[in-house]
Amino acid sequence: FVSLSTTSPILLLPPLMHAITATGKDATTFSHEITYHASCEAVYRALTDTYDLSRMMRAPATSDTKVGGEFSWMGGAISGKYTELEKNSKIGMTWRMRDWADQVYSTVAISLEADGAGVCKLSLKQDGIPVTDKFGNGGTDRATKNGWKERILVVGLSKIIGFALREDDDE
Repeated sequence: FVSLSTTSPILLLPPLMHAITATGKDATTFSHEITYHASCEAVYRALTDTYDLSRMMRAPATSDTKVGGEFSWMGGAISGKYTELEKNSKIGMTWRMRDWADQVYSTVAISLEADGAGVCKLSLKQDGIPVTDKFGNGGTDRATKNGWKERILVVGLSKIIGFALREDDDE
């Protein structure tokens, strides 16, 4: 990360794509923890495998699972690049929704930790979620948070790996 000021960090990507992370009053952070009755290997695979992502989201998905590899979920409604991948334990991403302002990306950090036999605790933190979309409509932060909780972490992953045992978020 290179910081131009204390409120405007810029995430540097390859020359054709410079991503700007929203900060300050223009952005929010979302944190969530959820525990699954499944192995961390199963959870990691469900979040990175093209076939599992498509099944989970009931929409086309792509996933080039390598650092710098691109992903696209829900037919391109969500896209980004992997910034960190530690098999079965960490997933880092630059992440954006199609209706966000051009070149605006948030950062997502997902950690997976075994919490007993066949139990995996997922911790997610997303920074730099813009509060408005490229049209000036508010609620982008709420839509992002609800999408993670309702479409991906609870309902989506439950279809692939089984129901969550318990969850906590930043509310």
